[in-house]
Amino acid sequence: MKNCTRIDEKLLFQLFKKRSNTMDWFMCFITSLGNCSMIWLAFSLFYWIYGDRQVTKAILLSLLLTIIGNNLIIKSLCMRKRPCDKYKDIKMLIKRPIGSSFPSGHAATSFACATAIVAYDLRIGSIALILATLIAISRVYLFVHFPSDVLAGILSGITFGLIGIRIL
Repeated sequence: MKNCTRIDEKLLFQLFKKRSNTMDWFMCFITSLGNCSMIWLAFSLFYWIYGDRQVTKAILLSLLLTIIGNNLIIKSLCMRKRPCDKYKDIKMLIKRPIGSSFPSGHAATSFACATAIVAYDLRIGSIALILATLIAISRVYLFVHFPSDVLAGILSGITFGLIGIRIL
């Protein structure tokens, strides 16, 4: 675990050194799309109105499973300190989140929903996967998650997304 922490911190600070005003703005914007899963709720509304309602059901079920499994259960068991709580002298670009860092809820919900979309609509699903990836990266860039938090969130999200699809 010590080696994982060292690698996490090395990657985190390498990305931190890449900060710029333009990237700061972009990453703050991207991460805000994942707040309260708003972008994914917008996707589900789009499919409800204009597309296949089965996609809406898959997105919402995958999102629900991820919130329960990842955000409520796994996070409460792990209770990992966030990088911004460990290194309090780092200037925060967004409001300091509360709660456990591991696994990333933004990454998990984003990849769960993107997985659900890809299963039904590869074209828009590809865009959703790019967006999910950007949201996940933004969490490390903004110093609120370690890279392994995001990786675990991605794997968790894909898993819950596949479970949601399977249930339907």
